[in-house]
Amino acid sequence: MTGWPRPNDRSVMSATSHCCWPSWPRCASMPPGKGDPPQPAREDITMRLLTICLLAGALAAPAAMAADYVATVKTVEGKVEVERGGDRLPAAPGFRIAEKDVVHTGPEATAGLTFTDNSLIALGPSSSFAVAGYSFNPTTNEGAFRSRLERGSLSARSGRLAKRGRDQMLVETPHTVLAVRGTRFLMRVAD
Repeated sequence: MTGWPRPNDRSVMSATSHCCWPSWPRCASMPPGKGDPPQPAREDITMRLLTICLLAGALAAPAAMAADYVATVKTVEGKVEVERGGDRLPAAPGFRIAEKDVVHTGPEATAGLTFTDNSLIALGPSSSFAVAGYSFNPTTNEGAFRSRLERGSLSARSGRLAKRGRDQMLVETPHTVLAVRGTRFLMRVAD
């Protein structure tokens, strides 16, 4: 016999204790309800495993993405750009800020940022603000927020990190370092 076995081919059916293909009728040699249940085809198992892997990846992706971004641009007026890896990208509401990004505002521009610990940063015109380092665990409120204001001005309301301790939120300027302790503050770097 050549080709694929047919469902009524007893030589193939007797070699197994159950039907291999879901579309085949129960083996003629086996009484109904006896023996092993039909096994899913190899393609079915492969598709099930693939579906499980895809679902697991889809559920893990938001957590991985959340770890990559530390803040979101909430407001923009005028020309605001984010420097990332040597490229300058135009910022708009909803733009995600990553660690090591530098936010630049134009001469007539302002920007508002919300960090994952609920810190709020408002940048004034002609500002350059870098996220030097950021980590935050929302379960324990532990982590650190290090930033640098090279030029311009900022107004800030600290979030959950600053309430954990004295050195959890630091803002550096070319002339000083400010350690924030759960408060609001305004600073300006003179030209």
